[in-house]
Amino acid sequence: MNKKVLLLLSFLLAFGWNMPKAFAQLTIKDGNETSLLNILTELTGQGVIMQNVKMLTGGNVNNSAQARAMYGLYTNNNALDLDTIGKKGLVMSSGRVKHVPPGIIGVNTSSGNFASHNMGFGGDPYLPASLDACAIEFDIFPIGDELFFNYCFGSEEYPEYVCTQFNDIFKFVVEGPNPADLNGTNPYSYNTTNIAIVPGTGVPGTDVPGIDVAINSVHQGSLPGGAGCPNAQSFKKYHNKNASSSMVYDERTQGLVARLPVIPCQKYTLRLIVGDRGDRIYDTGVFIQAINSNVPNMSISTNSIIKNGMEGCISPVVTVTRDKATGPETFRLGLTGTATYLTDYDIEYNGNQITSFPFNFTFPVNVTTAVFKLRPKVDGLPEPTENVKLTLFKPTCKDGADFPITNISVDILDRENLALIENNVPNTVFRCTDAVPVPNLRSTLADKYEWETVGGAF
Repeated sequence: MNKKVLLLLSFLLAFGWNMPKAFAQLTIKDGNETSLLNILTELTGQGVIMQNVKMLTGGNVNNSAQARAMYGLYTNNNALDLDTIGKKGLVMSSGRVKHVPPGIIGVNTSSGNFASHNMGFGGDPYLPASLDACAIEFDIFPIGDELFFNYCFGSEEYPEYVCTQFNDIFKFVVEGPNPADLNGTNPYSYNTTNIAIVPGTGVPGTDVPGIDVAINSVHQGSLPGGAGCPNAQSFKKYHNKNASSSMVYDERTQGLVARLPVIPCQKYTLRLIVGDRGDRIYDTGVFIQAINSNVPNMSISTNSIIKNGMEGCISPVVTVTRDKATGPETFRLGLTGTATYLTDYDIEYNGNQITSFPFNFTFPVNVTTAVFKLRPKVDGLPEPTENVKLTLFKPTCKDGADFPITNISVDILDRENLALIENNVPNTVFRCTDAVPVPNLRSTLADKYEWETVGGAF
């Protein structure tokens, strides 16, 4: 059927014959209801600093109400058929993102409806031959050596216009230093490098940059009329053709993650772009979840069912773990809390007492964990519960400042007597000593125990 006839029939259905209903599973606030700063906040994941955000249409900054209708924040309210977009993030479209019945068919409605808007904007210089291009651009400083985020691409061009000139497309364009350039022998840098590529088809910033994710590269493999399509067997596993009661697009992608090797604490400019091709109708959009960088995490353990420290009895172990071991990395450990360092406790690293904080430590090559032992001291004084907070920093990162990554807290309990109670009558008293790191409770009269501390919290 002629594309213009399809468009006319779809508008008749939308405006007269089939009044569309709003669905609550996916909610959207477009750019007229929320700010670019709020969008940047939602996109800021773990281990990144993001700033200087702007919106562009046709390659130019545009803050008009028409332009702001092309992007927004989405919330997935547990829609079972939208697991590919996560809980929340940024949505961008070559048309309007918010569904406002009866006149505006947005993204957050059933795929039985039809979204097609001529926004009247030009293309983006990074999307050749594009129209109605929407772009969000910002600077990003990664703490780790990789940037990554999940995304989902959907379109009304599926499935009828696969392998045609109506190859709507999007790109995630990056500019910044390439880690491979550090030795001065690699000629490549990230200069308008697209990281929205089909997994396994290449590496950004190399001789094999990869195949762009688009209508004509990720699909089911054949047109309704039976014509063959390129790349079908390789890439259709990233394609989802199931109808949705929550998203307007006929078909969408699944399982796609954008990744980029980076240099920690260096500035990168990321431009997220989506646009039409061939004409300005049949909307296309992309859902982008929070952008992250790989950073270490912290965990705490004890040799007791008690997960806190106790004077002379329980020494918690704090472990810092990173996910890669390809090179050395230095971090800084900060210390706060109501307990006084070297008076109420000390901390041991590699068998040695740390004399002062903040404390810098380095992961050697091929090492993924760093272990710190917190040792509460017996002072013989009755005290309330005190606490210790350890914060992990990336030192001298953006603008020479330390960047907080994560933190962990632990309480220090007083050295306590434990009273074993049988039939509500204290029977035997045991003391937690340095020689017995885990409190032992023993009785020859019962096989079920309840216990409480005398004069303190446990």
